[in-house]
Amino acid sequence: DEDGRAWVVRRDATQIEMWEGGSWTVFGIDQGWADITQRNDIWWAPKPWSVASDAHGKIWLPTQGDIRVFDGSHWTIYTTDDLGFSKPEWEELGIYHTIAFLDDRDQIWVSECHYSPLGPMGGNGVRWFDSNLWQGLDSPIGQVCVSLLTVAPSGNVWIGVEDAIWRYQPVDNNWTFYHLLEASLFGFNFNHPIDILINRDGDAWVIVQLCGGANCDGESYLYRIHAGEGSVVAGPSDWLEPPKKLFAGRDGRNWLLWEGVFYQIVGGDLVPIVSIDPRRITIDPAGRVWVFVGKKEEAALWVLDVTKAK
Repeated sequence: DEDGRAWVVRRDATQIEMWEGGSWTVFGIDQGWADITQRNDIWWAPKPWSVASDAHGKIWLPTQGDIRVFDGSHWTIYTTDDLGFSKPEWEELGIYHTIAFLDDRDQIWVSECHYSPLGPMGGNGVRWFDSNLWQGLDSPIGQVCVSLLTVAPSGNVWIGVEDAIWRYQPVDNNWTFYHLLEASLFGFNFNHPIDILINRDGDAWVIVQLCGGANCDGESYLYRIHAGEGSVVAGPSDWLEPPKKLFAGRDGRNWLLWEGVFYQIVGGDLVPIVSIDPRRITIDPAGRVWVFVGKKEEAALWVLDVTKAK
């Protein structure tokens, strides 16, 4: 979490462990923790569970079957029934929840998507926790898979769904719908937004994966929403694609990994910085880019100090 603590749920999920200051603290039934009956061991879930801290320092953990919050001494569990989320049509579907914080309004947002090996298979849209109540059942997004949920620096909430992006402006309670380019133009069935970055100018950069009849593991394209209009900025060069990722630096600069090249996003332009073929990539709080490349004897960890990139 943001305080440097590590949280571990082992295969026996009857308790959760926290590593801090060189020692473990265990939280179990006496601290409000309950066994996780639905495990996140379905390989087609997009990413593992992760914890997030809100403005009050509380820890939020979305699991497959509920949303859990830790206040420093006790866990409170909100079930999917509490949120008004209905059960998926098939039991073997993986359920994935995303957390986002609207700090100026003290709201916790939660999204849901059901996944199978074929890709997104519906969901229950979004909910938000406001004044001790879960709201959002009647939001215009509806009961759909939400594959993206983030709060922009401006305080607007951006939500990715099949073939579209939604923007919610809390200042005037306004919802705006942006339709993504037809997937059929590329020979696919529908779009699946998988990554989004909102810059300080309010532009949205979106990595959209294309889904066909067999799965959603194929081609992607880079989409930009500027001044209310959307356009394709970059497309795939090969069906078997290298990793793609958008990064927002704490210094306000924005970055893109695309087709083996690491770019800086400057206005509407992509400025190439270095060619690289990573297996994993991340940016640390200091703004340095850490890259893991290669396999076996050729495996290596590289670091790029983008603070020196002009």
